[in-house]
Amino acid sequence: MIQWKDPAEPLCSEQLEELVGEDKQFDRWLKREKRISHYDKASYDRDRRRRALEHIIKKIHRPTLTRIAQELALQLEQASDSELEVLQDIQEFFEQRLGVRVQSPLESAAPEPKTAREEPAAAVQAEAPGEARERDTQWIGRVSPTLRSPSTPGDFTFWVEDNENIHVEVGSIVTAHNRGVRVTALVTDLQAVTDVREVLDSFYAHALGRPDVEMPTQIPVVVSARAEVVRRSDGRMEPIRGNWPVAFASAKEIREAYGAQISPEHEVLAGFTFTRGDPVPIGLDARYVVGYEAAHVNISGASGVATKTSYALFLLYGLLAHSEQHGGGVAALAFNVKEADLMFLDDLPTTWEELDPVKDHPAGGPRFGSGARPRRITA
Repeated sequence: MIQWKDPAEPLCSEQLEELVGEDKQFDRWLKREKRISHYDKASYDRDRRRRALEHIIKKIHRPTLTRIAQELALQLEQASDSELEVLQDIQEFFEQRLGVRVQSPLESAAPEPKTAREEPAAAVQAEAPGEARERDTQWIGRVSPTLRSPSTPGDFTFWVEDNENIHVEVGSIVTAHNRGVRVTALVTDLQAVTDVREVLDSFYAHALGRPDVEMPTQIPVVVSARAEVVRRSDGRMEPIRGNWPVAFASAKEIREAYGAQISPEHEVLAGFTFTRGDPVPIGLDARYVVGYEAAHVNISGASGVATKTSYALFLLYGLLAHSEQHGGGVAALAFNVKEADLMFLDDLPTTWEELDPVKDHPAGGPRFGSGARPRRITA
């Protein structure tokens, strides 16, 4: 296997295929360790990283793991922001999976002579027409540490571009970027402010309180958001230092933030979030939901509209399916505290006529205490 090979020995064609081929070592590592899977464009994101590694290998005569790491270090030195994330994933694979350190030329004890290698080129080849799906990073604002809203290891404040087409909401997931370091966070608070001190000032400034008048000059409105940190890619527990650009989190960043530590065999689907309209699955670690290491799950939501009950059933079915798939012994014990809502869940209806009794359900008809007696229904 590649990880046991001497880094200084040349790699044959079969070993190179084992390294960068589809569903081979690097591709499987991206799926399992970097969580680049189970979201729209995940296969494209993995393919982009494999192509970048292939491009590095093609530049090297008689490639070895050591020479690949040296070329990778050179390209990291001059990578653009869009290329840096891809190259850093390759670096992480070499150092964590293969045990080959990616040293910069200054760190190397015996750097390769400049005449013995080709000039470094861009790490990622120009995109083909079919690669237009990959979005360019669109900045929506900048982190803004201030006296009143300092950045901390757990949260930060950022202002949002004055653009009505940018919709940042409570619950949006964003990422602050700085030379490959990515801080993914959940927006928890928003506010819009102007430099007008009082409502009275605004009243007099707007044609003496005439709302039908369109003023020739619009007062700038600054939208700021507070976001709680979910994951920092370099693992450091320190605040953001500076005005880092902020973008909506990509599907890959969301998967890393919420599932980087969950192995595929223990992941249970907990639901979905969305980024730019695309669904992104969110997983839970089954070991911490059921079993000897289990804790509990709190489900909150609007009362009386079956949101909490529906989600509990969704999660329960997911846990049972996961258990069956992995040969587990999970069973469900439900205590019915919702009148008829949870009765006979194992006996699903087969025709619409069987649902007729639901019209007398307490949620939409007479209460049980008013004389109407429900019979056993399949619902």
